[in-house]
Amino acid sequence: RVMISVAGLMSPSEIASIRYNVTSIDQTPPHGLVHEPVIDAKGNGTLPGRISEKGLYNFEASATVVRDIPTDIPEAVREAINRLHGDKISLKSNTVNFAVMVEGKKTIDPALTLSIEPPVEDKWILGVPYTKNIYVGGPAPELVTFNCSDKRFTINKDAGKIQLHWSQPISGLTRIVVTANANRDLGDLDVAEAKFSIEVGPPVWQPEPHPIAYNRVTYKFESILRGLNPGDYTIQVLANKAELKATVSPNQFPYEVRPDPSWKTMTFRAMGHAAMLKEFEVPVKEPPPPQIRWRGENHEGNDHVIQFYCEDVDGGDVSVNFNIVQPQGVKAVMNPPRRGKSFTITIKDVGSIRESHIELSVTAIGIGGASKTPARTVVVK
Repeated sequence: RVMISVAGLMSPSEIASIRYNVTSIDQTPPHGLVHEPVIDAKGNGTLPGRISEKGLYNFEASATVVRDIPTDIPEAVREAINRLHGDKISLKSNTVNFAVMVEGKKTIDPALTLSIEPPVEDKWILGVPYTKNIYVGGPAPELVTFNCSDKRFTINKDAGKIQLHWSQPISGLTRIVVTANANRDLGDLDVAEAKFSIEVGPPVWQPEPHPIAYNRVTYKFESILRGLNPGDYTIQVLANKAELKATVSPNQFPYEVRPDPSWKTMTFRAMGHAAMLKEFEVPVKEPPPPQIRWRGENHEGNDHVIQFYCEDVDGGDVSVNFNIVQPQGVKAVMNPPRRGKSFTITIKDVGSIRESHIELSVTAIGIGGASKTPARTVVVK
């Protein structure tokens, strides 16, 4: 096949009127090449045929088209043209030369192939249009005809591929078979088949969002809708179910928001191109005070060392105070002395202490206020 493309056609009537003239300029023209091109919907031509002998063959091609007299020229000029030519003018293109090199007595035609864009077993969600690419190998896709086993899918041709589009997927498992024919009269080389499946279900957050938020504490949202392209939806962030605070793309995750004390709830709503897909509502509570976690204690020489850990509800450092309740006069130090997460309290020179038990209290202060940890009794002997 030789493709002949045309430029400058200005109307559907010109496309319909175009005619090509292709002639051999060799003394011995080739056998098997049709000289009358097949014209497509855009006015381009395809010159088909089967040349039976090898060699270099030269051709020239031109085109004629019937053009309406333009309406945007001066009336006097238009009338003059009309008197000479009538309402329509026949125009001829420049002549273009081209050559066809035939190598060997027989060429091997490429087989038609179809390749599915991964995955072959696809997962999708309700409410979002679905598109699948199928790549075409061998003959050019514009020469191939395609058929889909499910008529709810539309087929669009593109460079080197076709796209199957399902505008309103329905719940459940759907199996698809796409068949194609290259229309070259080459038997099995002209036919190909591709299969895939799509399972459509309700949207699911992955991972599940954190179930509680605290005012004045940063909340991190990074849950996507499983199986869905991030470009197919956005996330609306609402306060108290109605007040829109932000619209973000999943490509911007993780998204961080610090709820205001006036917020009672925070809603994350996934919006598709035409509808709401899924939402998640989080209660916004007062932040709790930090909790102290005792980690252990041991003797180091004549000292007694106690370890504990404490962090704020947002994962930050806390301020800690400690006090020896009884007995009086016991020397003790804490490291770090004021702020951090991991602490040690060292009770000094326990051999000089008359009592075997020491009672101490620790208070941690965070964004949620002071912890209410009861006094702790430590055996030092």
